[in-house]
Amino acid sequence: MAALMVIAPVVSEQDVLAKTLYVKENEEITQVEATTVSVKVDGVSQKDETMQGIMYENSCMLPCSLLQTVLNINVKVEDATIQLQKYDQTIQLQIGSKTAVVNGKEITMSKEPLINKTDEKEEVYVPMEFILGEFHYNTELIKESEETYHVDIQSPLVYSEEKGECYYNGDCIWDLSIDGKAVSLIDAMPGIEQNGVMVLPLKESFANKTVGASVVTSGSSIVVKRGSHTVEIATNSSIAIVNGTEKQMDTAVKAVKYKEKEYLLVPAEFLFLNLGAKSVETDRSAKKMTVSGLTTNNTVDKSKNYVKKVKISKLSKVDSIILTCKKTPKFQVKSSSTQIKITLKNVAVEKNETRKLKTNRNTSSFSIKQSGKNVVVVLKKKKGVSYITQYGSGKVCIYVGIKPVRITVDCGHGANTPGKRTPKMPCNIDFDGNGKIDVKKGRSIKEHQANVGVGRELANELERLGFKVNRYAFGSSDPSLSSRQRSIRSFHSKYSISVHFNAAGSGRTFNRANGVEVYYHSKYPGKASKGLAKSVLSQMAKGTKQTNRGVRSQILALCNTKSTRADASILVECAFMTNLREAKTMVGSKKFWKETGAEIAKGVCNYAGLPYVAK
Repeated sequence: MAALMVIAPVVSEQDVLAKTLYVKENEEITQVEATTVSVKVDGVSQKDETMQGIMYENSCMLPCSLLQTVLNINVKVEDATIQLQKYDQTIQLQIGSKTAVVNGKEITMSKEPLINKTDEKEEVYVPMEFILGEFHYNTELIKESEETYHVDIQSPLVYSEEKGECYYNGDCIWDLSIDGKAVSLIDAMPGIEQNGVMVLPLKESFANKTVGASVVTSGSSIVVKRGSHTVEIATNSSIAIVNGTEKQMDTAVKAVKYKEKEYLLVPAEFLFLNLGAKSVETDRSAKKMTVSGLTTNNTVDKSKNYVKKVKISKLSKVDSIILTCKKTPKFQVKSSSTQIKITLKNVAVEKNETRKLKTNRNTSSFSIKQSGKNVVVVLKKKKGVSYITQYGSGKVCIYVGIKPVRITVDCGHGANTPGKRTPKMPCNIDFDGNGKIDVKKGRSIKEHQANVGVGRELANELERLGFKVNRYAFGSSDPSLSSRQRSIRSFHSKYSISVHFNAAGSGRTFNRANGVEVYYHSKYPGKASKGLAKSVLSQMAKGTKQTNRGVRSQILALCNTKSTRADASILVECAFMTNLREAKTMVGSKKFWKETGAEIAKGVCNYAGLPYVAK
């Protein structure tokens, strides 16, 4: 390898170093004055005088003691013969001869080796440029003045590939900076240059916590994924498939072995940019590569709503996709026979991802990506397969393989139906605690008000849980029993629930009767009414403390499954209007209405065998 001569500013005479040599020529010892050459190996200056080189007849000569002690070259000197060995090279020299034998082949050097012979010892010097070039070192000889020199020696990086051992002494990359975070390659193979392109070890540079890419290798095939970016490449190939589009790389991917470990070397800038980075810069002098805009592209503002987690799993015969956000988002669902598209409004996603589901019973693929201010989820499903969505507790859940259940929520009585009200209240009633009086002292709370309050909460909860809900008798009128039955029947309801509040005695005065109870028809209960009633009551009994009056059977029109044609029809008596405590804290309380609606909905969900996500 060629040595470089660099002219620098002249230094003062006191910095000039000289060395007296006693060289044997033609059987005589000749005294020669030589200039000392300071030596730096892999950036470390050699302080020992015995490790310094010399300039002799315009050639830089290095002592064999430096070769052996610092460069780990095996040196043997016998009489006038010198043998040097390292890596795959063996070099034999003769003192006073310009002929070298390298691995059995004779080569003529520009300068012969020499011996500096003193009374104390003999020091053998060899021509630096030729010897270190043969051993794959990189050398740079710098002339600072007419009498001042130093040399930089860079050890080769040795690795092997299919064609055999390779020696590299160019620029290396030992450190990565990924959006300000450091990734060190000190325990791996460094980045090196191939065909003018800096290549890095694949897994160590990309499949780390900072970059977070997924790297899958199979035979010669390599797939690298990060968010919505997918790059497919193969060893010994310079063609890449980026998100389905073929692209040409500047150099091929190489499989190499370095320090007994195997590495895949990939073109770093190409891969970083195609995984979403904005820029890649290489500082060769600092042995560092700086990548910008990679992690910041996929980092969301945690002060706003964002997708925290995506979970895909199989529940019995159902494919479940659960998106967990910081808070429950507003969303829109559009579907076709083979696709479900969910748009989460004003939400960010930290990691875009596309992957196969764990099961392909009902679905084939799932993708999530940022689209402006929204996040768009696309789920491919098999043709004709039904699904439901549920939301709450920061989650949006999609269950594919479940048919939505149709249910009617019926609110008992009308606003002006005679007798369906509490006795006159001895105090003002504020339904929601906002300071506004809803029922003045001396007036009654109408049952319809409380029925609609619970019914609205129940219907909202059921819709949140994926049911198809028919709301009936929510207005001020009091439809006939037959029209109520007709509504349940025409909606093809699987279940129906009629919401009521109870009364005892004449209804004009308060008494001790209290508690909650659920009715089903004693003659036409259908195949499921009793079970649904039990499931609903079990949840209502867990809320505000009340007497559990149990499940009862009676001939009630709205529980008659023969007329409603539902699998189950029940009537819920939530509390007693004629009990003063229950009138004040239950009949006249939006908090109780909301709680009761949620409890009934959970009881229905549990009985129907559907997943349940809390609000």
